Amino acid sequence: EPLALLLSSPALRTRESPRMIALARLLARVAPNLPLRNGLDFDQLSHDRQVVADYRRDPLRHGWITPRLADFIFRAGAACIADAARLALPTLLLVADGDGIVDPSGSREFARQATSTGQLTTRFFSLLYHELFNENEPGRGQVLMQLGDWLGRQDAPAPHR
Repeated sequence: EPLALLLSSPALRTRESPRMIALARLLARVAPNLPLRNGLDFDQLSHDRQVVADYRRDPLRHGWITPRLADFIFRAGAACIADAARLALPTLLLVADGDGIVDPSGSREFARQATSTGQLTTRFFSLLYHELFNENEPGRGQVLMQLGDWLGRQDAPAPHR
């Protein structure tokens, strides 16, 4: 069992239309493994042009998704938001407010729902894109600083009573 969670630009909500979400649900039933173009805009991954170029050239990257996976992503994001008030582990949620890949409103809603648990630390980065750990400086450094600060607080010994 994990001791803590780090969520970086999670796909809790996408930018797909309700019509596309319904189509994915239907196709997941009738043609679950049908390869479809995922439509990701690589230029929305990072402000670092080298990161984008490397991503485009990566021989392990492909541009496909199946209806089964798309439907899972849509359902799982909504389920995570619905269950956020049950968050039981210390969690750091890092959100790229300039994310063009996933909709950051899903992270905002998750954070609202999880507030009562006292387990969630949320950091928003207004000018950064989806790949927070692969951004230009000083953005990447700011993300790493927030992560380091949070991790340091997780290792702190409990006060003696």
